[in-house]
Amino acid sequence: MRILCNCMVLLLLLGHSALGQKQKPEVLVWGNGPGAIATGLQSARSGVKTLLISDASNWGLSLPSHNTNYTNPALTRTGIWAELVKKYGEKQGIDFATKDNIRLAADTLSTVLKAICDTVKNLEILPNTAIRELKKSGNGWQVRLSNGEKLSVRVLVDASANRSLLNLSGGTAPASGIVKAGWNEAITRTSVAALDSGQVLPVRSLIAEKVDNVILVPDVVSIRSLLHAGQAAGASAAYCAFFKTDTKNLNVRMIQGELLNYKSSLIPLYDVLPSDTNFIKIQHLAASGLLNRGIAEKNNSAFWMSENNVSTEELKSLMKAFYSRSQIWFADHSSAKLSIEETINLLMYTATRGEELRKVIEKDWKTEFGFKNDYDAKRPISRYELAVLMDTYLKPFSVRIDLEGNLLN
Repeated sequence: MRILCNCMVLLLLLGHSALGQKQKPEVLVWGNGPGAIATGLQSARSGVKTLLISDASNWGLSLPSHNTNYTNPALTRTGIWAELVKKYGEKQGIDFATKDNIRLAADTLSTVLKAICDTVKNLEILPNTAIRELKKSGNGWQVRLSNGEKLSVRVLVDASANRSLLNLSGGTAPASGIVKAGWNEAITRTSVAALDSGQVLPVRSLIAEKVDNVILVPDVVSIRSLLHAGQAAGASAAYCAFFKTDTKNLNVRMIQGELLNYKSSLIPLYDVLPSDTNFIKIQHLAASGLLNRGIAEKNNSAFWMSENNVSTEELKSLMKAFYSRSQIWFADHSSAKLSIEETINLLMYTATRGEELRKVIEKDWKTEFGFKNDYDAKRPISRYELAVLMDTYLKPFSVRIDLEGNLLN
């Protein structure tokens, strides 16, 4: 959605600057804490005017102290949390890349977070304000505030601890919530945030029931998980606002794409981080599920096992769900370790490409794809190499899914 975000900004500029009017908020976030902050930041960064309201005087910027705790870098070096820690280190003169488990002081955390918020366009903060009344209006909401102001917004986000906004809307919390990641389960394809303890946040866990266009930030324990969950809620709210659609019509892949562009992690892969040039491609494959049988879990962390190999047996049943044509190729090929040459043949057959593809892949092996090992057609291909090539030429992540993770191709 980064391209989408640019389109959002362009359209908003064309639509509002010509009229010389102040742009009205389309997303209203209610809450007082890290989840609310992350929601507002991401919604605004995705190009949608966002209003963050709290009934507290300090608007939740007084955060508790917290440890960096780099035991799982998939959680600590991604998304808004990583941005917060980096700027904290810059302010305090600490290089967190060489230090571990540093105590982050509450007052400095709050100062850094406020500085981040102050730089974000499209974000307005309104403290010391309560919501008095909500009324459904078409596909959006009419809101009356304690200061007497009346607003019309497209999407409401409840990031409060007591779910006061949800209760006022007449909605209920989603029946399903955060799940323990099952790498081969369809619902994992819909993950919009990696959380603590090997859990993921399916997009459906953000959507209130019985009402449209009410999104919830789930109640999770740690600051970093709240920031990850809030960032996911913000991207989802921005999608609804920009496309003038409802929460039941969320496009999972577009929301996930937006989050990846902001260095969030959908699947908590310990061994492939945003610093990797192929981070997004590997996340695409992990979210598609095509190679997830090879994921290993250790201490509540997922490992892509980049150097391992892949058999045709592992691939063929999953490939069939995405590309029925591929099954003809698998009928004539069986290998315990798929080679680079066989992989290219599979790509050529499935994508109906000619011999020029083989030449391009060999030429770009290190320069464009960034592979460390030399090109050798007879060598077994690694899971890392296979994922990058599959994302580049087959694009399984572009196949749409529903809110349960079922393929819509």
